[in-house]
Amino acid sequence: MNVNASITKQNVFQATYISRCYKDNCPAVPNSGQEDVDEDGQGNVCDDDDDDDGRKDSVDNCPLKPTIPYDGTDWDEDKVGNNCDNCPKKRNSDQLDRDNDGFGDVCDRDIDSDKIQNIHDSCRYDRNFYQKDSDHDNVGNVCDNCPFTANNDQKDTDADGLGDVCDNNKDEDKDGIQDNVDNCQSVANADQADVNGDGTGDRCEEDDIDGDGIRNHMDNCILVPNPGQEDCNNDGQGDLCQVQSYCLYLNGCHQSSSWVLKGNRVKI
Repeated sequence: MNVNASITKQNVFQATYISRCYKDNCPAVPNSGQEDVDEDGQGNVCDDDDDDDGRKDSVDNCPLKPTIPYDGTDWDEDKVGNNCDNCPKKRNSDQLDRDNDGFGDVCDRDIDSDKIQNIHDSCRYDRNFYQKDSDHDNVGNVCDNCPFTANNDQKDTDADGLGDVCDNNKDEDKDGIQDNVDNCQSVANADQADVNGDGTGDRCEEDDIDGDGIRNHMDNCILVPNPGQEDCNNDGQGDLCQVQSYCLYLNGCHQSSSWVLKGNRVKI
């Protein structure tokens, strides 16, 4: 037996074990995520002052965001302090924010972030840039349980996702989506993915998924409509598909008031 080899293997095993084993920051309370907002070594679930602002969570209306000195102002009296309330002037103790834009739904003028204000949006909780409404019932196709048969009340007695006025259980492609509400009747697409929100499923328009008139194999931004194909840095990826785009400040590159000139480059 090779002793040195045995010792080496043991050391490797121990090193591997140690690297995967960490001290539990709440040994008496289950917390697999080991969340620790104030990074004091004590997990949130067993820390009576999560944000380490000197005020116990039980009397802190912003337990995860420190305010020093403490300011418990709560204009809407929803028990969520102004310092951490995503709608400080409208009650919303649940802090629901569907589009994660920092504005709670109750005070967000565009809940689904599709650039169409709620008051004009036919599907305020679902993005639908094109606002297509085939049956003209003021409920957009994207969120209409009977997109081709008018039913503004959206009544669905059996709660199967299909409005009563169009519930007939016919399904040609056997994908579990009834034909008269299936956005791709001849091709199975249970997820009903429709990137461009034009009412036709992606599986049925694989030549131009985003509906911008540019075929996929030529489109530099396949999932985002950009008929102009703007690509200021010529990297082959359309500007609209990049979180940040650095473009040469040259004639021919579109200009925008949101651009900031840095040297000889422009940052969108």
